[in-house]
Amino acid sequence: MRNPYITILASVLLWTSVHIEVCAQDLVEAGIDIHSVYDAEVRKYREGGHVLYLGVDNPVSITIDGVRSDKLTVYTSTGSVEFDGSQGCYLIKPVSEGKLVLNVTSGNNGAVLLTERREYTVKEIPEVTVKVSNQAGGNITTDKLAKAKVVKPFIRYPLSEYAVVKLFTFEVIANRELVYSETVVGNKLTEKMKAMILKRNAGDMVLFKKIEIVMPDGTTASSYVGFVIEDF
Repeated sequence: MRNPYITILASVLLWTSVHIEVCAQDLVEAGIDIHSVYDAEVRKYREGGHVLYLGVDNPVSITIDGVRSDKLTVYTSTGSVEFDGSQGCYLIKPVSEGKLVLNVTSGNNGAVLLTERREYTVKEIPEVTVKVSNQAGGNITTDKLAKAKVVKPFIRYPLSEYAVVKLFTFEVIANRELVYSETVVGNKLTEKMKAMILKRNAGDMVLFKKIEIVMPDGTTASSYVGFVIEDF
């Protein structure tokens, strides 16, 4: 699929400019340090990710120098857009795949001072993957795996922040036999799970199964991730 692109049709006053990007306040409330290593995906989204996701609120910051965000005229070719005063952002909710055009207008006493037109590509929410200790399965040491706190879903920024693990089943396999199983509500590893991980030997398997995830659009997805213990 071709990369999303931007078209700007603007008559811009010399001292005025329009800024459209991912909502910064949304990043803060999601607990994301926008100066961290994890930010590679955030930067990619902010700088070139003119993509909106179907059926969910996509937070976008729209500002014009010298004009309050809630005083702009903002509308889309399809779907809906509304101003969220708690975050100072606009929430764009597409209703169909394909192209969505965002129009932003600023005016004074009925005279249009500036207009911007931006085109987005609307996509379905990508498939979810799961990581534990920031690893999506494979070989791992007991020390690294036991330091994990949560089972975390990953989709694509910023959707991962709105996907929630409802429950999962933790299993330990040693010598091809199930030696421990525990199902918990939520996404957190229990102290018993961590203790069982630390007792493992090379070649044992630790599985996170039947992971139920509430997706950003309210649907439910299932996932799985498995690890093989290796020597230090």
